[in-house]
Amino acid sequence: PQANAHPLYGQPDMPLTLPRRGGKANAAKTTKDLTEHVWAGSTIKLTLSATDDAGHTATSETKTLVMPERPFSNPLARAVIEQRRLLALDTNAKPRVLDLMDAITLRPEDTFDNMSHYLAIMSAKSRLKLSETDDQLRNEVGYLW
Repeated sequence: PQANAHPLYGQPDMPLTLPRRGGKANAAKTTKDLTEHVWAGSTIKLTLSATDDAGHTATSETKTLVMPERPFSNPLARAVIEQRRLLALDTNAKPRVLDLMDAITLRPEDTFDNMSHYLAIMSAKSRLKLSETDDQLRNEVGYLW
């Protein structure tokens, strides 16, 4: 995100499962589906951190990776999800997202196979225009999913 970005969501919370004390296994495995998180598809920096009972903290080397995302084969769906991500990562992107929605809906007969999808995008566009608070914008991000 840019320096003056105003994100609507923080990083995903993913507590790790630890092996049992005195157990045979020295390793543990944690899985969590993050493909619906608004950061999905974004480049992230991942650092693991562990604190022991004495309060000592250790951190891993930072890795840069792309957060897994749900694959969308439909170009229109991919465009809507990208707009959702832009808005979620920076509310300052609202005018850009509205412009992109204008572009998508400019020639609905060429863009939409299903007119209910067109109506949903038009509804989302109207809702976004009226959204001012972070809570209203978060509702819009949820609506775009």
